[in-house]
Amino acid sequence: MNFTPLAQKATAQRANTKVFSDSTDNRSYSAIFGNTKIFAGSTTLGTTNWQPYSNDLAPPGIEAGIYVDVDTSEAGFTSTPKYVISLGGINSHWRVTGASSVYNSTPTSFRVYIRFSEVDIISLYPTLTPEFANGQQWHINWIAVGK
Repeated sequence: MNFTPLAQKATAQRANTKVFSDSTDNRSYSAIFGNTKIFAGSTTLGTTNWQPYSNDLAPPGIEAGIYVDVDTSEAGFTSTPKYVISLGGINSHWRVTGASSVYNSTPTSFRVYIRFSEVDIISLYPTLTPEFANGQQWHINWIAVGK
């Protein structure tokens, strides 16, 4: 995530909280407000572990879309937090649906399923693969709030 650490620190000082970078590559940040933790992170651009999935609506041999299980264990939540997510990338990510829907949330992970919108399925359906997504540097940005 591209946060401005100085802005975070200034906000934290006014709120009497702690804010710090939680990784050496500056892809995750956290803040503690009393007993509530806010943690933000993202999957890696170009190497997100997208997996294909099928469903009964897809033609034979064609994947319905892709999904990713996002590891949030670094945040150290002890109960399932509230996740807010978005899909980032350099191109075509505006054409998908499902990018803000969280599935199977736990204190240490959640899953996101995405597919092309109905209008794009006819012309683009076969191209939504893990390779396509990583070629466009699609990644999941997430913020979690919990304990």
